[in-house]
Amino acid sequence: MRDRLFEYAAIYHPKVTKADQDEARRVRSKILIEPTHILARDEAEVRAKAFRQLDAEYDDKLDQVEVLVVPFA
Repeated sequence: MRDRLFEYAAIYHPKVTKADQDEARRVRSKILIEPTHILARDEAEVRAKAFRQLDAEYDDKLDQVEVLVVPFA
């Protein structure tokens, strides 16, 4: 199977703490990986490569990281 073109980005969505709610602070998401093009076999391969690019500080927060993948036709 030939590689296909994909675009992906990674976004960190921090958890809202009780202190944030009490002080009415807005917790903002953060772009970890800007939109990037890649050749891959499928979306699973793209996601795996994206997660490997994340900094070590997010290793224990992977449940708060969203990887968005868009395939090109």
